[in-house]
Amino acid sequence: MTLRSAALVLVLAFSAGCQDTNKPEEPVWDKQPCAQCHMVLSDPRYAAQVSTKDSQRLFFDDIGCMAAYLAGHEGGIAHAWVHTERAWQDAYSTRYATGASTPM
Repeated sequence: MTLRSAALVLVLAFSAGCQDTNKPEEPVWDKQPCAQCHMVLSDPRYAAQVSTKDSQRLFFDDIGCMAAYLAGHEGGIAHAWVHTERAWQDAYSTRYATGASTPM
């Protein structure tokens, strides 16, 4: 391996580990398990995600699963998002409908 190719490998390895946890990210739909109940995320209408202060990203198949997780981890959360019909929205500033049911 030449010095140039070794340097390229190092740069790619470091850049792969640097994720922007300040923005929401798309999960691998129909493959990503929920961090709380371990069911697979399949319906974007109910999905949620958080990024932690230690740069972990956690996906949830239902906002109720995210709420249960947040109840026990308040201090370690950097950001939280919920998926609306079209896009990811900040979970703390989004307006919620009362009486709506979710799969969980």
